[in-house]
Amino acid sequence: MNAISLPHKVLILVLAILIAGISSLSAHPIAATLAGAGTQSSLFGKKWKLIEINGVAINSTRAFIEFDEATKRTSGDGGCNRFAGSFELNGPGLKFSRTLSTKRACLDQNIQQIENTFLANLERVTGFLVRGDELYLNANGRSLLTFTSDAAGTGEAPPEGHVTGTVTYLQRIALPANAMIKISLRDVSRRGATIAEQTIRAEGRQVPFNFDLQYDPGRIVQSHRYVVQARIESRGRLLFSSTNSYPVITGGHSNTARILVNRLRR
Repeated sequence: MNAISLPHKVLILVLAILIAGISSLSAHPIAATLAGAGTQSSLFGKKWKLIEINGVAINSTRAFIEFDEATKRTSGDGGCNRFAGSFELNGPGLKFSRTLSTKRACLDQNIQQIENTFLANLERVTGFLVRGDELYLNANGRSLLTFTSDAAGTGEAPPEGHVTGTVTYLQRIALPANAMIKISLRDVSRRGATIAEQTIRAEGRQVPFNFDLQYDPGRIVQSHRYVVQARIESRGRLLFSSTNSYPVITGGHSNTARILVNRLRR
């Protein structure tokens, strides 16, 4: 019998270590994430609030999804419209089908874009992962939609806050039809961190413009100071901007504001 040479023994040992490493990697959480692993029972009885799309945090507070284990139906809210459809589970695999939504137009273009991307991504989902109170819907190992567990499902949208008011200016100047009015709610105590935004297309209309900023009350800290700001743009050029401070929500301030924007000098 021919003895196996020492170099061959070393090679066999290295191959054995590599095979063992690959086997253990399949049970690693990261590998499980890429495969879309998850526990089916953990999907049910919860309202999953949308917090990220394609890895980017969103400002919408209404968007959510729920799963009904008995009927294999899903339902939720995209931000402006309710939707419902069917789903199919196969281990860590998840597929949505026959998803239909109402057709109400969004006044806020940002919310409309979030809703469109949300519903489009649902059609691409192939798997899921539940980790703690977060749900990841993915396709080919890439996270498309991320949710957080809001509470036991009730069929109602999560509670939300509103800051309402108007945007106007004093000059007798007509806005171009393509003008865009952008309003934002900011946390001054956090270096102006954006809490909520709304974009309104003029489409030939003139001031004043009514706005309704929807925000998550859970992001409000009573000791912080919040303000609303506005700007009007046309084809990327800034036409008007607010220069005064319009405090809201905390410190005894209301949730309404009349924002006066000023024309920028050329």
